Amino acid sequence: MNNTNRWKDLEIFYKAFVEDESVSRSLRAITEPITLEKCLEAFTHDEELGEKYQCSACQQMQPAAKKLQIWKFPPVLVDIQENELK
Repeated sequence: MNNTNRWKDLEIFYKAFVEDESVSRSLRAITEPITLEKCLEAFTHDEELGEKYQCSACQQMQPAAKKLQIWKFPPVLVDIQENELK
């Protein structure tokens, strides 16, 4: 492979990398402040598990997901929210 082809390949790769929307999304995520709401959303979102599990009702192998939930907030979070509303 000659140098000209190599530089063209690098240029195509660079353009594809820079122009991809994930790059700008990642840069925004790094520079934007993180809110408590975003943290809670990330913590409680549904997560698809790669494995399948046997359903106790139909006895078939089914895809599984897990979701974490917060049932009661600690007093510190309640105080933060009350202060933000004032």
